[in-house]
Amino acid sequence: MKNILLFILLCCIISCTLRINQNFDYNKIITPSEIQLDIEDLKSNLINKHVNIDWEGKREKIFTELDSIKHIKSPIAVDSFERRLLPIINSIDDGHSRLIHQDSIKKGAKINSFSTIQIEDSIFYLKILHFMDSKNLETVLKKLTNRKYNSHDKIIIDIRYNPGGDIRNVLKVLSCFLPVKTKIFETIVGNRSTKYKTLMDKIKSSKYINPIKKYTGKRLINGSPQIYVWINEYIASGSMLLSYHLQNNGAIIIGQAPKGVLNTFGNAYGYQLSKSKIIYTLATKRVLLSSDTPTRMEDMLKPDFLPETNWKLDDLVSHIIINKYR
Repeated sequence: MKNILLFILLCCIISCTLRINQNFDYNKIITPSEIQLDIEDLKSNLINKHVNIDWEGKREKIFTELDSIKHIKSPIAVDSFERRLLPIINSIDDGHSRLIHQDSIKKGAKINSFSTIQIEDSIFYLKILHFMDSKNLETVLKKLTNRKYNSHDKIIIDIRYNPGGDIRNVLKVLSCFLPVKTKIFETIVGNRSTKYKTLMDKIKSSKYINPIKKYTGKRLINGSPQIYVWINEYIASGSMLLSYHLQNNGAIIIGQAPKGVLNTFGNAYGYQLSKSKIIYTLATKRVLLSSDTPTRMEDMLKPDFLPETNWKLDDLVSHIIINKYR
Protein backbone atom coordinates (compact mmCIF):
# COMPACT_ATOMS: atom_id res chain seq x y z
CA MET A 1 0.00 0.00 0.00
CA LYS A 2 2.70 2.49 0.94
CA ASN A 3 4.62 1.80 -2.29
CA ILE A 4 1.51 2.46 -4.39
CA LEU A 5 0.81 5.71 -2.53
CA LEU A 6 4.42 6.78 -2.96
CA PHE A 7 4.18 6.14 -6.69
CA ILE A 8 0.92 8.12 -6.98
CA LEU A 9 2.23 11.08 -5.02
CA LEU A 10 5.58 11.08 -6.78
CA CYS A 11 3.88 11.15 -10.19
CA CYS A 12 1.76 14.08 -9.05
CA ILE A 13 4.82 15.98 -7.83
CA ILE A 14 7.34 15.42 -10.59
CA SER A 15 5.58 14.04 -13.66
CA CYS A 16 5.86 17.38 -15.44
CA THR A 17 9.61 17.64 -14.96
CA LEU A 18 11.16 14.17 -14.64
CA ARG A 19 10.89 10.75 -16.18
CA ILE A 20 11.05 8.01 -13.55
CA ASN A 21 13.30 5.19 -14.70
CA GLN A 22 11.86 1.88 -13.50
CA ASN A 23 15.15 0.17 -14.46
CA PHE A 24 17.36 2.59 -12.52
CA ASP A 25 20.71 0.92 -11.73
CA TYR A 26 21.99 1.61 -8.22
CA ASN A 27 25.14 -0.39 -8.98
CA LYS A 28 26.24 2.14 -11.58
CA ILE A 29 29.62 3.67 -10.71
CA ILE A 30 29.95 7.42 -10.26
CA THR A 31 33.33 9.20 -10.26
CA PRO A 32 34.60 11.72 -7.67
CA SER A 33 34.32 14.57 -10.20
CA GLU A 34 30.69 13.60 -10.94
CA ILE A 35 29.96 13.51 -7.22
CA GLN A 36 31.35 17.03 -6.83
CA LEU A 37 29.16 18.32 -9.66
CA ASP A 38 26.05 16.69 -8.15
CA ILE A 39 26.81 18.14 -4.71
CA GLU A 40 27.19 21.64 -6.14
CA ASP A 41 23.95 21.17 -8.10
CA LEU A 42 22.14 20.08 -4.94
CA LYS A 43 23.52 22.98 -2.89
CA SER A 44 22.44 25.45 -5.56
CA ASN A 45 18.87 24.13 -5.47
CA LEU A 46 18.82 24.21 -1.67
CA ILE A 47 19.80 27.89 -1.76
CA ASN A 48 17.68 29.05 -4.70
CA LYS A 49 14.62 26.79 -4.64
CA HIS A 50 14.04 25.49 -1.11
CA VAL A 51 11.58 27.67 0.80
CA ASN A 52 14.18 28.37 3.50
CA ILE A 53 17.05 25.94 3.95
CA ASP A 54 17.90 27.59 7.28
CA TRP A 55 14.36 27.31 8.68
CA GLU A 56 15.65 25.58 11.81
CA GLY A 57 19.19 27.01 11.79
CA LYS A 58 20.73 23.93 10.17
CA ARG A 59 22.07 25.39 6.92
CA GLU A 60 25.75 25.48 7.95
CA LYS A 61 25.66 21.92 9.28
CA ILE A 62 23.85 20.62 6.17
CA PHE A 63 26.30 22.27 3.77
CA THR A 64 29.33 21.14 5.79
CA GLU A 65 28.12 17.53 5.62
CA LEU A 66 27.46 17.83 1.87
CA ASP A 67 30.96 19.23 1.32
CA SER A 68 32.46 16.30 3.23
CA ILE A 69 31.10 13.93 0.55
CA LYS A 70 33.03 15.89 -2.10
CA HIS A 71 36.28 14.60 -0.57
CA ILE A 72 35.65 11.04 -1.76
CA LYS A 73 38.76 10.00 -3.71
CA SER A 74 37.60 6.84 -5.46
CA PRO A 75 34.61 5.96 -7.66
CA ILE A 76 31.62 4.57 -5.74
CA ALA A 77 28.24 3.06 -6.64
CA VAL A 78 25.23 5.35 -6.92
CA ASP A 79 23.66 3.39 -4.06
CA SER A 80 26.57 4.31 -1.80
CA PHE A 81 26.30 7.95 -2.83
CA GLU A 82 22.56 8.01 -2.11
CA ARG A 83 23.08 6.43 1.32
CA ARG A 84 25.50 9.24 2.17
CA LEU A 85 23.02 11.89 1.03
CA LEU A 86 20.01 10.34 2.79
CA PRO A 87 20.66 11.43 6.42
CA ILE A 88 21.67 14.92 5.28
CA ILE A 89 18.49 15.53 3.29
CA ASN A 90 16.37 13.98 6.05
CA SER A 91 17.91 16.36 8.58
CA ILE A 92 16.23 19.29 6.78
CA ASP A 93 13.12 17.91 8.53
CA ASP A 94 10.56 20.06 6.73
CA GLY A 95 8.23 17.25 5.68
CA HIS A 96 8.63 17.64 1.93
CA SER A 97 12.37 17.44 1.25
CA ARG A 98 13.48 13.83 0.79
CA LEU A 99 15.36 11.44 -1.44
CA ILE A 100 13.19 9.12 -3.53
CA HIS A 101 14.66 5.63 -3.58
CA GLN A 102 13.67 4.51 -7.07
CA ASP A 103 13.60 0.79 -6.30
CA SER A 104 10.65 1.49 -3.97
CA ILE A 105 8.53 2.96 -6.75
CA LYS A 106 6.14 0.36 -8.10
CA LYS A 107 3.63 0.65 -10.89
CA GLY A 108 0.46 -0.10 -9.01
CA ALA A 109 -3.00 -0.68 -10.42
CA LYS A 110 -5.23 2.34 -10.71
CA ILE A 111 -7.10 2.86 -7.47
CA ASN A 112 -9.61 5.51 -6.55
CA SER A 113 -8.20 8.16 -4.28
CA PHE A 114 -11.64 8.69 -2.70
CA SER A 115 -14.18 6.01 -1.87
CA THR A 116 -17.31 5.71 0.26
CA ILE A 117 -19.27 3.01 2.08
CA GLN A 118 -22.66 3.28 3.74
CA ILE A 119 -21.96 0.95 6.67
CA GLU A 120 -25.43 1.23 8.11
CA ASP A 121 -28.15 3.86 8.13
CA SER A 122 -26.35 6.02 10.67
CA ILE A 123 -22.67 5.48 9.72
CA PHE A 124 -21.03 6.81 6.55
CA TYR A 125 -17.40 5.91 5.72
CA LEU A 126 -15.13 8.08 3.54
CA LYS A 127 -11.66 6.85 2.55
CA ILE A 128 -9.14 9.43 1.27
CA LEU A 129 -5.84 8.01 -0.02
CA HIS A 130 -4.48 11.39 -1.12
CA PHE A 131 -5.70 14.84 -2.18
CA MET A 132 -4.56 14.96 -5.80
CA ASP A 133 -7.63 13.61 -7.62
CA SER A 134 -9.97 16.60 -8.08
CA LYS A 135 -12.40 14.87 -10.47
CA ASN A 136 -13.07 11.86 -8.24
CA LEU A 137 -13.37 14.14 -5.21
CA GLU A 138 -16.35 16.01 -6.65
CA THR A 139 -18.26 12.76 -7.22
CA VAL A 140 -17.62 11.52 -3.68
CA LEU A 141 -18.52 14.82 -2.03
CA LYS A 142 -21.89 14.78 -3.80
CA LYS A 143 -22.60 11.38 -2.23
CA LEU A 144 -21.50 12.70 1.14
CA THR A 145 -23.58 15.88 1.10
CA ASN A 146 -26.71 14.69 -0.71
CA ARG A 147 -28.59 13.65 2.42
CA LYS A 148 -29.88 14.99 5.75
CA TYR A 149 -27.86 14.10 8.88
CA ASN A 150 -29.00 14.20 12.50
CA SER A 151 -26.98 14.25 15.74
CA HIS A 152 -26.96 10.42 15.94
CA ASP A 153 -25.34 10.02 12.51
CA LYS A 154 -21.61 9.41 12.23
CA ILE A 155 -19.11 10.06 9.44
CA ILE A 156 -15.75 8.26 9.52
CA ILE A 157 -12.98 9.92 7.49
CA ASP A 158 -10.15 7.43 6.97
CA ILE A 159 -6.90 9.18 6.03
CA ARG A 160 -4.38 6.61 7.20
CA TYR A 161 -1.22 6.67 5.04
CA ASN A 162 -2.48 9.83 3.32
CA PRO A 163 0.64 11.83 2.26
CA GLY A 164 -1.28 15.02 1.37
CA GLY A 165 -1.78 16.63 -2.01
CA ASP A 166 -3.43 19.74 -3.45
CA ILE A 167 -4.46 22.14 -0.68
CA ARG A 168 -7.44 23.22 -2.80
CA ASN A 169 -8.84 19.70 -2.50
CA VAL A 170 -8.21 19.72 1.25
CA LEU A 171 -10.19 22.95 1.38
CA LYS A 172 -13.09 21.36 -0.52
CA VAL A 173 -13.33 18.57 2.04
CA LEU A 174 -13.08 21.01 4.95
CA SER A 175 -15.82 23.12 3.40
CA CYS A 176 -18.18 20.18 3.86
CA PHE A 177 -17.83 20.28 7.62
CA LEU A 178 -16.56 23.65 8.85
CA PRO A 179 -18.48 26.92 9.24
CA VAL A 180 -18.39 29.21 6.22
CA LYS A 181 -15.31 31.48 6.01
CA THR A 182 -13.22 29.46 8.46
CA LYS A 183 -9.60 30.54 7.93
CA ILE A 184 -7.44 27.60 6.85
CA PHE A 185 -4.10 29.38 6.69
CA GLU A 186 -2.57 32.82 7.15
CA THR A 187 -0.18 33.09 4.23
CA ILE A 188 1.99 31.15 1.75
CA VAL A 189 5.71 31.90 1.62
CA GLY A 190 8.47 30.77 -0.69
CA ASN A 191 12.12 31.38 -1.57
CA ARG A 192 12.66 35.11 -2.00
CA SER A 193 15.23 34.85 -4.76
CA THR A 194 14.76 37.03 -7.83
CA LYS A 195 13.92 34.06 -10.05
CA TYR A 196 11.27 32.82 -7.62
CA LYS A 197 9.70 36.28 -7.25
CA THR A 198 9.56 36.71 -11.03
CA LEU A 199 7.89 33.32 -11.46
CA MET A 200 5.35 34.01 -8.70
CA ASP A 201 4.48 37.37 -10.23
CA LYS A 202 3.74 35.62 -13.53
CA ILE A 203 1.61 33.00 -11.81
CA LYS A 204 -0.38 35.58 -9.86
CA SER A 205 -1.03 37.58 -13.02
CA SER A 206 -2.21 34.57 -15.03
CA LYS A 207 -5.96 34.38 -15.53
CA TYR A 208 -5.69 30.62 -15.98
CA ILE A 209 -4.45 29.89 -12.46
CA ASN A 210 -7.03 28.68 -9.94
CA PRO A 211 -6.04 30.64 -6.82
CA ILE A 212 -5.65 28.98 -3.43
CA LYS A 213 -8.28 30.40 -1.10
CA LYS A 214 -7.70 31.04 2.61
CA TYR A 215 -11.25 30.41 3.74
CA THR A 216 -13.77 27.60 3.51
CA GLY A 217 -16.84 28.07 1.36
CA LYS A 218 -20.43 27.30 2.27
CA ARG A 219 -20.81 24.43 4.75
CA LEU A 220 -22.13 21.56 2.63
CA ILE A 221 -23.12 18.99 5.25
CA ASN A 222 -26.85 19.17 5.92
CA GLY A 223 -27.25 18.50 9.63
CA SER A 224 -24.92 17.82 12.57
CA PRO A 225 -23.30 14.36 12.36
CA GLN A 226 -20.41 13.42 14.63
CA ILE A 227 -17.15 13.34 12.66
CA TYR A 228 -14.43 10.76 13.35
CA VAL A 229 -11.02 11.08 11.68
CA TRP A 230 -8.99 7.85 11.51
CA ILE A 231 -5.27 8.60 11.28
CA ASN A 232 -1.95 6.83 11.74
CA GLU A 233 1.68 7.86 12.14
CA TYR A 234 2.17 8.14 8.36
CA ILE A 235 -0.18 11.05 7.61
CA ALA A 236 1.45 14.26 6.45
CA SER A 237 0.94 17.68 4.96
CA GLY A 238 -2.64 18.01 3.61
CA SER A 239 -3.99 15.14 5.70
CA MET A 240 -2.38 16.66 8.81
CA LEU A 241 -3.97 20.00 7.90
CA LEU A 242 -7.37 18.35 7.53
CA SER A 243 -7.09 16.59 10.91
CA TYR A 244 -5.95 19.77 12.66
CA HIS A 245 -8.89 21.88 11.51
CA LEU A 246 -11.50 19.16 11.96
CA GLN A 247 -10.35 18.49 15.53
CA ASN A 248 -10.50 22.21 16.30
CA ASN A 249 -14.12 22.11 15.16
CA GLY A 250 -15.31 19.14 17.21
CA ALA A 251 -14.16 16.05 15.30
CA ILE A 252 -12.86 13.02 17.21
CA ILE A 253 -9.34 11.96 16.18
CA ILE A 254 -8.64 8.23 16.48
CA GLY A 255 -5.28 6.63 15.73
CA GLN A 256 -1.53 6.88 16.21
CA ALA A 257 0.01 10.35 16.35
CA PRO A 258 2.06 11.33 13.26
CA LYS A 259 5.83 10.99 13.33
CA GLY A 260 8.33 13.75 12.75
CA VAL A 261 7.71 17.35 11.72
CA LEU A 262 5.96 17.04 8.34
CA ASN A 263 4.22 20.36 8.92
CA THR A 264 5.38 22.71 6.19
CA PHE A 265 1.92 22.39 4.61
CA GLY A 266 3.48 23.65 1.42
CA ASN A 267 4.46 21.75 -1.68
CA ALA A 268 7.27 19.53 -2.88
CA TYR A 269 8.90 19.83 -6.27
CA GLY A 270 11.01 17.09 -7.82
CA TYR A 271 14.57 17.38 -9.07
CA GLN A 272 17.18 14.98 -10.45
CA LEU A 273 20.93 15.16 -9.97
CA SER A 274 22.52 15.44 -13.41
CA LYS A 275 25.25 12.80 -13.04
CA SER A 276 23.96 10.15 -10.64
CA LYS A 277 20.30 10.64 -11.71
CA ILE A 278 19.23 10.45 -8.06
CA ILE A 279 15.73 11.89 -7.56
CA TYR A 280 14.87 14.14 -4.65
CA THR A 281 12.16 16.59 -3.66
CA LEU A 282 12.44 19.97 -1.96
CA ALA A 283 9.88 22.04 -0.10
CA THR A 284 9.52 25.06 -2.38
CA LYS A 285 6.63 26.78 -0.59
CA ARG A 286 5.31 26.79 2.97
CA VAL A 287 1.78 27.41 4.18
CA LEU A 288 1.69 29.21 7.53
CA LEU A 289 -1.51 28.41 9.42
CA SER A 290 -1.45 31.28 11.92
CA SER A 291 0.88 33.21 14.20
CA ASP A 292 -0.04 31.05 17.20
CA THR A 293 0.10 27.60 15.54
CA PRO A 294 2.85 25.40 17.03
CA THR A 295 5.87 25.01 14.76
CA ARG A 296 6.19 21.27 15.24
CA MET A 297 3.51 18.83 14.18
CA GLU A 298 3.66 16.71 17.33
CA ASP A 299 2.48 19.78 19.26
CA MET A 300 -0.48 20.37 16.95
CA LEU A 301 -2.42 17.12 16.92
CA LYS A 302 -3.23 14.96 19.95
CA PRO A 303 -5.44 11.94 19.13
CA ASP A 304 -8.54 11.57 21.31
CA PHE A 305 -8.20 7.79 21.35
CA LEU A 306 -5.28 5.46 20.63
CA PRO A 307 -6.51 2.12 19.20
CA GLU A 308 -4.60 -1.07 18.57
CA THR A 309 -2.39 -0.76 15.49
CA ASN A 310 -4.02 -3.77 13.81
CA TRP A 311 -7.58 -2.43 14.00
CA LYS A 312 -9.82 -3.03 11.02
CA LEU A 313 -12.85 -0.96 10.04
CA ASP A 314 -15.21 -3.28 11.97
CA ASP A 315 -13.17 -2.68 15.13
CA LEU A 316 -13.41 1.08 14.70
CA VAL A 317 -17.17 0.95 14.04
CA SER A 318 -17.73 -1.20 17.16
CA HIS A 319 -15.72 1.25 19.24
CA ILE A 320 -17.69 4.23 17.96
CA ILE A 321 -21.03 2.54 18.60
CA ILE A 322 -20.09 1.52 22.15
CA ASN A 323 -18.46 4.80 23.16
CA LYS A 324 -20.54 7.96 23.08
CA TYR A 325 -18.24 10.92 22.53
CA ARG A 326 -20.84 13.66 22.53
